[in-house]
Amino acid sequence: MKGVIIFGFIQLLTLHAAILPPPWADPDRNPCASQPGGWLLIYWPPDKKCYRIFQRGYPCPETMELNPMQDHFNRTVADCRCPPRTAQILNSDKCYEINTKGPCEDGEYFAPLRQSINGRERIGRCIKAKQCKPEEVFWAATGQCFLKYTKGPCPDGELITLNKETQLGECQCSKNGPLSKFYWNPTKTCHEYFTKGPCLEKGTLFLPGSTCGCHNSLPNYDFNTHQCYEIGTMGPCKSGQLFQVEPPKLKGSCICKPEHVPWDDGQCYRLYTRGPCLKGEILFPNKTCIENPCPKGKLYFPQDGSCHRVGVRGPCARGQLVLFEPSVRSSVEGISYRGMCGCSGPTKCKIQEEDDDENAYKIRICEKNENSKDDNCYSLYSQGPCSQGEWLLPVRQGRTDKQYHRFDESTKLKARCECKPGFSKSSNGNGCHLPLVTLAKFLNGEDLFS
Repeated sequence: MKGVIIFGFIQLLTLHAAILPPPWADPDRNPCASQPGGWLLIYWPPDKKCYRIFQRGYPCPETMELNPMQDHFNRTVADCRCPPRTAQILNSDKCYEINTKGPCEDGEYFAPLRQSINGRERIGRCIKAKQCKPEEVFWAATGQCFLKYTKGPCPDGELITLNKETQLGECQCSKNGPLSKFYWNPTKTCHEYFTKGPCLEKGTLFLPGSTCGCHNSLPNYDFNTHQCYEIGTMGPCKSGQLFQVEPPKLKGSCICKPEHVPWDDGQCYRLYTRGPCLKGEILFPNKTCIENPCPKGKLYFPQDGSCHRVGVRGPCARGQLVLFEPSVRSSVEGISYRGMCGCSGPTKCKIQEEDDDENAYKIRICEKNENSKDDNCYSLYSQGPCSQGEWLLPVRQGRTDKQYHRFDESTKLKARCECKPGFSKSSNGNGCHLPLVTLAKFLNGEDLFS
């Protein structure tokens, strides 16, 4: 796939002169660029040879691939990295596929560290899998449990099932075994019962026996249209409604979505949007339209009737900010004027948790700031207060190392600055550098061929 992408990129270069070549295509910076197909090659200083970019294995470790990258000084260097959808264990050069059992023990799965997945390194760790109900399977990518033999997180034509070897959920389709009863031979795909599945005729669903049909005895049957619809979809309903089965009824009917209220026109509207109200008004839970209590640019908090601007702390807990409701589809439901508290990014909230194996990568370490009433807080496994090429690592309990750099009094957690994987301590002791610093010197104009 990468070869196709690179070939297409080169074709674009030949067709459109305005597109700039990649940095490693400059022979003055990469001696391999002058060779035939040189734009696909990059120089490796340790043996002074040229290698194809994105190739796996030598000169990199067996499971890593050679990548051109920008170093901390914005210079192009060759680097060994884990391929996409894989990560390495801390202080190891072996890559494993994420969200699989990988190198982990039974009952665990290999997950990426959130702070490192978008950085230079792709670091992973073993995490204990969530215990699901007997009729469910665990999906490692999202940490959720799904019913067996349902679509769940799978692409169209596959269902989630249990991998007996790893005890993790995986997406499959087979005409043999337990999945055979969900198999649709014309398209060689598997589908959940009572969904649209492979059925093309309007108002029909995929039924037991691998057939497409509709019967008035099904909960999915609508007596007004004489058709069948998936439960939990809009079906034959009006805006703001879902086709649902509500106990004790055994028949589907149109009911308002959560956070919606019914109106005289037969539709349902989301609370705290304009809905059916006049300009300047918003819809409240008692099905009345009231003038927006907040000035322009501020959001309403029903809990205490206060108004706050997006991006400030407002009534939120420390480390959280006032945000728009993310679940509101403004193009369909209108703009929501209700605010909520949340994190503005994956590392913006200070999460105080125990220093255990499952949650260590979520913790933020704090130290007292003598020049301010607020503490200085940094995320573990980020650069934080450390020097270039270092990151902040926890000092495990029981370790008698007094050289730790940071101490969080609220969690009693110690941390220290250490070289990131692939970096080595600089000779002057100021930070850590890539082993390929010689390549950086070459790109800086120094002679490496003598």
